[in-house]
Amino acid sequence: MFGKICALLARFWRDPCGATGVMAAGAIPVLTIMVGAGVDYARVEDARSRLQHAADSAALAVAQAQVLELDKTKSRGDAMIDANFTVPERVKITGREIIEKGAGYAKVKLTAEVDMFFLELVGFKVLEVEVVSEAQYKLAPDLDITVLLDTSGSMLIGASKTDIAGFEDLFGCAFACHLTQGGHKVTYEKALTSGFKTRLDVARDAILRSFKIASESAYADKASTYFDVKTFAYELEDVVTGEAKDLVGAAGDPVRKIQPAPWTGKGSIYAATDFIKAFATSKTVLAKKTANPDRQYFVLLVTDGVADFMNPGRKIEPIDPALCKELKENGVRIGVIYTTYFDIPSNGFWRSRVKPFSSQIGPKLAECATPGWFFEAEYADDIDAAFVELMKLVLPRPQLTK
Repeated sequence: MFGKICALLARFWRDPCGATGVMAAGAIPVLTIMVGAGVDYARVEDARSRLQHAADSAALAVAQAQVLELDKTKSRGDAMIDANFTVPERVKITGREIIEKGAGYAKVKLTAEVDMFFLELVGFKVLEVEVVSEAQYKLAPDLDITVLLDTSGSMLIGASKTDIAGFEDLFGCAFACHLTQGGHKVTYEKALTSGFKTRLDVARDAILRSFKIASESAYADKASTYFDVKTFAYELEDVVTGEAKDLVGAAGDPVRKIQPAPWTGKGSIYAATDFIKAFATSKTVLAKKTANPDRQYFVLLVTDGVADFMNPGRKIEPIDPALCKELKENGVRIGVIYTTYFDIPSNGFWRSRVKPFSSQIGPKLAECATPGWFFEAEYADDIDAAFVELMKLVLPRPQLTK
């Protein structure tokens, strides 16, 4: 019997199929552990990512709190860690270290243990994860923000799809600027009394919102944010100048009262978007920069990007990015909110005068803007969101250094 068993085993060993079976039996546990290790590794990396987010948030909070002289800076860091670390299953923070060296510098180190599921089978019960984050906050000097708001007739497009549909019912086009004997003022007022809004109205509201954001920022108690709001169409017009905190109330009324550019009766009644005159403000901004070099200077342009002016005859074309060059070369950052100039195939003017260059409007405005400071806003919510994002870019904030 024993001899028969040995013979069977020997034959099984020599059989290729039998050898494959033995190899498979040996490989399956190894492959299982490898797959399991991949799962555990993914869990470790997920924990590391969550820890890094919490450490970054804490470092930024502590760095800012130091410069702004807020109380209990380390407690603020602990609070940010707890608020931003969503704890995965079988993960626990085992160490936290918050270092502040003054002058707006903060370092946060976090360690955590991640319990293993599969690697525990080969002796690894836990793996330790460590992350480090460093942040620096430097309080910027006073800010000087010039807002250039296009008030030409083409800015009177409906602020939302509902408004546009309403304008088409009222006036036969998407704009509240169908010219009548009294100019587009008649249709604009009719649009408002009918309960509709134009993108000009929304842009005006967004400027007021930017005053509020600047005046309520943590930075506001340590330095000032000056606004100089101007409108442009036929001419560059001053609207209001002052510190953000002073413009939130009644002092902001001039902004609330901004109206579309009226028909001047001079030259073409349509030619009303003169970017050359708008950027004459460059000289004013650069003169202020020379007089007060310690301030940071910004220009925020809100427009649909189509120039329409007399030179000597009527010219209709995209904005010339060269107009923005002098400001940028002298350290003035330019933010652009492009209120999309929609295609209007049913409109003869659009087909003959704007369609040939319509694809260039956005890119030309983006070229005018400081990199990363260009926003396209199709409707009301987009315009407001763009202003909020621009204010985030303008207002000083701590920076992660590691």
